[in-house]
Amino acid sequence: EVVGVDNDAEAIRIVAAAGYPVLQGDALELSSLGLGEFDVVVAGELIEHLSCPGKFLDEAYRCLRPDGVIIVTVPNAYSFTRLKQLRKGIDDALWTHSQHTCWYSRATTRFLLERHGFQLQELAYCDLFKSTRFWKRVQDYVRLGWATGARFSESIFAVGRKMP
Repeated sequence: EVVGVDNDAEAIRIVAAAGYPVLQGDALELSSLGLGEFDVVVAGELIEHLSCPGKFLDEAYRCLRPDGVIIVTVPNAYSFTRLKQLRKGIDDALWTHSQHTCWYSRATTRFLLERHGFQLQELAYCDLFKSTRFWKRVQDYVRLGWATGARFSESIFAVGRKMP
């Protein structure tokens, strides 16, 4: 059984029309929705939008069964795209999502999960984006080959377990 939670009424309407169960609610007040306990909580590209990501993690912890799992993805502060834009001297306000409140690295993602009671099970980079244009991929590799490793991917994912 799956249920989604979002605070955007229009997004909820679209998702519900597609047949998915979704509730309007605040990620910082999950336990107030009376949903019961879950085996897994997924927060994909969410916590970087929150002013209090720790409060969300505390709420997620309360909503998980003992030994439950949280899966989190966050934008990588050191992604190839961000480094390339900085190298070009482009102000990050021009390419940073206006709803973001912070950037994450592997270390800060781990520290945040552990600080809120989760035992880290896995921490890795998502697949590195590669242009679909062959010559653009070659050009990027030749010009910035050092930045084509996984550690420069767009996102980081982490899996944390609630300890029983």
